[in-house]
Formats: sequence, structure tokens, C-alpha cells
Amino acid sequence: MSEVQTMNSKLLGLAGAAALLAAGAGAGALISGAEAQSAAKPPVILIVNTELLVAQSEAGKTIPTQANTIKSAIEKELQAEADKLKKDIENYQKGASLMSEEVRKKTEQDLAVRQQGFCGRGSKRAEQDSPRIPADHEGDPR
Repeated sequence: MSEVQTMNSKLLGLAGAAALLAAGAGAGALISGAEAQSAAKPPVILIVNTELLVAQSEAGKTIPTQANTIKSAIEKELQAEADKLKKDIENYQKGASLMSEEVRKKTEQDLAVRQQGFCGRGSKRAEQDSPRIPADHEGDPR
């Protein structure tokens, strides 16, 4: 390396160091200025009314429709299950006298478990609307 190149690289190194020093001092002044400014002003507290935002936003306006659609689908599904359970209980009542003791008890238990599962899913309304297994046999699981 020649003397000129060595001198240029030292000069560039010194210039870079000076630039870093100046940038550090400038950043320090900015930070201390920001600290002084924040110390002089009280903090800003922002209160957001999410209910109002949801009610007035385009996405928020679709929520009731979506909720009603989901509610209707669930009600249809639950009604179909209740109808099937009711039909199975009626079929059991018609054929219970023809069943062996073992099959009758097993069917009663299965129906009772399904009925409890159905009633346990929702409100008191579901419990009131659900079909009942008759308690005319000994060994009724209820």
C-alpha cells in the first residue's frame, strides 16, 4: 500500500469517527429534548368506546346478522336432535314389551345418556322441551 492510500484510509477513519461522535451527540440532544417535553406535559389518556366503534363500523353492522344466522343453524340442529331422540323414545315405548330384559335395559341406558347429553347442552328451555323416558320399568337409570 502506498503512503497516499494509507493517509486516505486514516483520514476516512477519522472522518467516520467524527461523524459517529456528532450523530451520537445529536441523538442525545434529541432524547433529552423529548424527555424535557414529556416532563412538561401531562400524559394523554385515550378512552375508546368499543361499543360505539362496533355499532358504527361496516364490519360491526354485520355482526347481528351473522349471529342470527349461526343461532338459526344451531336451533335447527338441536331441534333435529330432539326430534330424533323423541322418535327413538317412542319406538322404544312401542317395542319395550317385545325386548329381552338385557336389550331393554341397554336401550333405556342409551336413551337416558342421550337425553342427559341433550339437556346438558343448553338452557332450561332445552330441558323442558326434551322428550322423557317413561319410568314404568324397574332399573330405570333416572
